[in-house]
Amino acid sequence: MKTTTIWGMAILAAVMTVAAQTPAPAPVPAVPAVAPVAPVYAAAPVYAAAPVYAAAPKAPAYQAAPAVPAYQARPLVAPVAPAPMPAIPAIAPVAPSVAWDDAFGFDFGDKFGFDFGDKITGKINAEIKAAIDGKIDTKMAKFDKFTLDKIQDAMDKATLKMGTIDDKIDMAMAAPLAKLAGIDAGIEGGILGGIAGGIEAGVWGGIMQDPDRSAEMARRAQEMSQRQQEMAQRAQERAQENAQRAQERAGERFLRSGNEETLYHRGTSLLDDSQWSKAVEAFDAVIQKNGTRADGATYWKAWALYKEGQKDPSLTTLNALETNFPKSRWINDAKALAVEVKQSNGQAVAPGSGDDEEIKLLALQGLMHSNPDAALPALDRILKGSGGPRLKERALFVLSTQANGTKAREVLAQIARGASNPDLQMKAISYYAHTGPDARPLLGEVYNSSQDEALKRRVLQAMMECGDKDHLLAIAKGDQNVDFRQEAIRELSNMNARDEVWALYGSESNPTVRKQIIAGLYSEGFSPKVAEIARTEKDPEVRRTAIRTLSHFRNTTDQLAGLYDGEKDDQNKREIINALRSRNDAAALVAIARKETNPELKRLLVSVLSTMKQKEATDYMVELLSK
Repeated sequence: MKTTTIWGMAILAAVMTVAAQTPAPAPVPAVPAVAPVAPVYAAAPVYAAAPVYAAAPKAPAYQAAPAVPAYQARPLVAPVAPAPMPAIPAIAPVAPSVAWDDAFGFDFGDKFGFDFGDKITGKINAEIKAAIDGKIDTKMAKFDKFTLDKIQDAMDKATLKMGTIDDKIDMAMAAPLAKLAGIDAGIEGGILGGIAGGIEAGVWGGIMQDPDRSAEMARRAQEMSQRQQEMAQRAQERAQENAQRAQERAGERFLRSGNEETLYHRGTSLLDDSQWSKAVEAFDAVIQKNGTRADGATYWKAWALYKEGQKDPSLTTLNALETNFPKSRWINDAKALAVEVKQSNGQAVAPGSGDDEEIKLLALQGLMHSNPDAALPALDRILKGSGGPRLKERALFVLSTQANGTKAREVLAQIARGASNPDLQMKAISYYAHTGPDARPLLGEVYNSSQDEALKRRVLQAMMECGDKDHLLAIAKGDQNVDFRQEAIRELSNMNARDEVWALYGSESNPTVRKQIIAGLYSEGFSPKVAEIARTEKDPEVRRTAIRTLSHFRNTTDQLAGLYDGEKDDQNKREIINALRSRNDAAALVAIARKETNPELKRLLVSVLSTMKQKEATDYMVELLSK
C-alpha cells in the first residue's frame, strides 16, 4: 500500500512541478469556475498537501511548454460543489496551452492514468493474494504440527453433536476468507479512483480553457468513466472468484479433517438435495477413514453415482462393497441397487432427477390414508429396495404410525433388530421406543446383542424415552464399558431418577463414573449429599467436581466456606475461593483470608477482595495497610 501511494502521489507532484517552473506569459481573462465531471476526486486534498514531493524530478519533455497562469492560480484539488457542469463560455483559444494539453493532458492521462493504474492494481492484487495465501499456509503449517492420526483418534471419540459443531466451524472459515477477498475489490477501487481522480483534476483545469477541445474532453471523460466502470467490474469479478476459491479450500479442509460421523451425515444431506457429485466427495472422505461408516458410505456413493448417470462406476463401487465388506448389513441393499442399475442400462437416467421418489412419497401417503393394510406390502418393498435415504426414512416413519397394528409392529421390530441397514435400524429403534412400555424387552435385547457403540448409545437414549429405568440401572451398575455406564447414569438423571443415581455412588469405584454421578445429582434437595462427597471423598479430582457442582446450587455459601478449612488440596481451595467470589460473599472470603497462611492463596484472596466493593472487603484492606 505504501508503494502504491508514493507512485500515485509522485505523478501528481510531477504535474505540480512542471506547472510551477514554467515562465508566466501575459495575463488572460479569468475563466469562470466549472465543476469537474467527477467532483468526488476534486475533494481529495491529499494530493495538494504533500510538500515532500516538491523536489520530485522534472519532466524534461514538458519544460519548454509555456504555461497559462490559470494553472498556478487554480488549486489542483480545490473542493468544488457537486453541481451539474454548466455550459462552457466561449473563450479565445490560448495557443501556448494546446501543445501542453496534447502532451500532458490526454497522452499523460491515458498512459499513466490507466496503464499505471492497471500496473499498480496488478501489484496490489498480487500482494493481497500473497498475504491471503501466506496466512492460510501459516495456519496449515501450524495445523500440520499434529498428525492427522492423532486428530482423528480424538475426534472419533466425539459425539454426533460435537461433530456438527466441527462442521459449522470448518464451513464458517469460508466467511473470513471471502471477506479478505472482498478487500481486494475495495482497495483496488480506491487506488483506481485516486489515480484517475488526481490526473483528471490536475489536467481538467487547463483543458477546460480551450473551448475547441471541450467536446473532445467530454468524450474522453466519458471514456475514462467507462473504463473505471469496467475496472470496477473486473475487480468485483475477481473478488467473487477469490471468495469462491476460499469456500472451495474450506470445503477441502473439511473433507480432510472432518470426523467420520459428520462427513457421513453431510453426505446423506447432500443426497437429499440431489447434489450427487458433492455427496460422492463426502462419502469418499468417509471411505478413506476406513471406520465403522465405510460400508454405508460405499453404498451411498454407488447410489449417488447411479443417480448422476454414471452406471458403470456405480456397479464398480457396489462390487467393491461386496469385496471389501462381505459381512456388511448393506449387502442386501447393494444387491437390490445393482439389479436396478443393470435393468436401467437400456434407459437414460436423468442426472439430478428426484421425481420418482417424490411421486412415490405422495402415493405412499395417500395409500396410508385410504387403505393402510394395502400400504404395508408397499412399505416393505420400499424399505428393502434401492430408494434414497429420504424415501426410506419416510416409509419407516409411516410404518411407525401404524405400529398399533400387529403386522406393522412386527415389521418395525424386525428392522429394529437389524433386518435392514444400520441407518434404518437407528431410526427404527427410536420409533419403536415410542410404541409403549412393551418396547422395553426388545431394547434390552438389541443392546445386549450388538457390538456397535453408536447403536448402543441410541438404545440407551431410547430406554430413557420409553421410561426403561430397570435396564438403565442394570447397565449403570454392571456394564464393563465405562462410557456406557456414564451414558446410562446421564439418561437416568434425565429421567429425574436421582435417588437411584445417588445409590450407585457407594458401589462405584471408577473416578470418571463417580464424577458423572455427582454431575447427575444437580437438583434441589441433593446439595447436602454433594457437600458430603466434597468432605469425605479421598480422590481430590472427584472432590473438585463435587465443589464445582455444589457451587451451582442456591444457598450453599456456608457449606462451601465450611469446606475450606478441611480441604488439603490447594487447587480445590482455589475452586472454593472462586465459588465464593462468584457469589460476591466478601465476609466469607475475609474470614478465610485472616486464617490463611499459604502466601500464594493469601495473595489470591487479597486480590479477589480488592475488587469487591463491600464494607467487609474495604475494612480488611484498611486493616492490612495499618499493620
